[in-house]
Amino acid sequence: MRWRWHRPNVRFETRNGLDLQLDMPRRTRRGILVWSGTLVKTDDSDIIVALATPPGSGALAIIRVSGPDCRTWFDPLFSGRTRVAGAKPGRFYGRLIDPLGPEGAPCREMDEVIIHTYKAPHSFTGEDMVEINCHGGMVVVQRILEVLLRQGARLAQPGEFSRRAFMQGRLDLLQAEAIADLIAARGRLGADLSLQQLHGTLSERIRELAQNLRQSCALLELELDFSEEEVFADRTLLESKVEEAHGEISRILDTWRYGRVLREGARVVLAGKVNVGKSTLMNRLLRQDRAIVSPIPGTTRDTLEEGVNLDGQFFRLIDTAGLRDHAETVEQEGIARTLAAIETADILLLLFDVHSPLDDCDRRLLEWGAESRERMVLRVLNKCDLERCEATAAEPALAGALEISCRTGAGIEPLQQALSGCIRHWRPDEEGVVITRLRHFEALKRAQEHLRLAQQSLAEQQHGEFIALDLRAALNELGGVTGAVSSADILNDIFSAFCIGK
Repeated sequence: MRWRWHRPNVRFETRNGLDLQLDMPRRTRRGILVWSGTLVKTDDSDIIVALATPPGSGALAIIRVSGPDCRTWFDPLFSGRTRVAGAKPGRFYGRLIDPLGPEGAPCREMDEVIIHTYKAPHSFTGEDMVEINCHGGMVVVQRILEVLLRQGARLAQPGEFSRRAFMQGRLDLLQAEAIADLIAARGRLGADLSLQQLHGTLSERIRELAQNLRQSCALLELELDFSEEEVFADRTLLESKVEEAHGEISRILDTWRYGRVLREGARVVLAGKVNVGKSTLMNRLLRQDRAIVSPIPGTTRDTLEEGVNLDGQFFRLIDTAGLRDHAETVEQEGIARTLAAIETADILLLLFDVHSPLDDCDRRLLEWGAESRERMVLRVLNKCDLERCEATAAEPALAGALEISCRTGAGIEPLQQALSGCIRHWRPDEEGVVITRLRHFEALKRAQEHLRLAQQSLAEQQHGEFIALDLRAALNELGGVTGAVSSADILNDIFSAFCIGK
């Protein structure tokens, strides 16, 4: 363990349980601008190891090793034509050796491997790194890990490699989160967006926004060091900059729904009266018999959720209990859950029977669709392979509705295209500048509120100290998005959700 200065606003406990907090305004250490410095206890001196590929049998496995001077530490375990410690970083072929061997006997070969070495700061973590490409299989991997741990390394915590990359300034927090999102992506569009964020598109926009505000804030704080008659920040120009920043944040916030559905999947709730074909439609979209289908009304008593990838986008299909009057007790509970699912829908797919006249339940569904403002609504006429009810087909509220047959599959492809069209409806003009996590959304909302208060202070011609206070608070919130200002609790919450080895 060692002590060092690092990122601001990170708290820690000393050995006697006391928190230490030191202020070093406007001081730069290691290239990082520190507005309120904090002394941090770190364990960066540890050498960490982890299996970076999924456990189990396979042709190859990759074991990652990272830590200060880990190439020298690793050298006794490798036997090849070139010593790892003294050579330039690169690729080496050889054998992994257990220095002790069985029961303390001389060296024993564990596996033939290819080693990739990296020298700080030119690695993912910014530290010395070694990546071991060995044969797959739990026995080989387990044996290598046991030897590495015996030599003094420790197993990495979830996300610790990415966290070290963040601490070393190799990534900001947005880019680190983009790595986790890229790994977990379940649709092509979500993976593309994560890759753009990994390249720093959103990070750069946030930094530009913060830089403009920081210049104005610096001028306001400069006024505080002089007499009240001195004015360094032109109030008209400042008001324009704050308004521009407020509008820019609003545009970024408007991308929240698009980013969320790409990352988590769009919630598509199938709603309709009993026996209208909701479960059959779900099975048709999934291309498997996931939901029970029966001619008996009220078969579905609960919500049923399943994911599907359509045209590069991940959707979460939710089958619901059919609506009808005079339902018995258990079915009433199912209907209550249907109504709760409708409230959380991104896309509300209302299903009607074109073969039958509309009843009160159908009218109620049409009212819900008309009242919906925060979600997309698709109206679909099922059973188009049967004789049509002219009154239903001519209903004005169903004008332009898609016609399908869940039994024959007619109209399913246009329906899938319509679902993809709902996602495109939310897509912003600049797709790379998209927020995907609730943490980003809430931090930007708080920053926007501080800017609104700064605008109010400017309008009331208040003293520069009050304006600077709100601008500084907005800057802290923007810094929290990229990780320029982070607390230990936030970092723990974020990186603990990463997979081990990343």
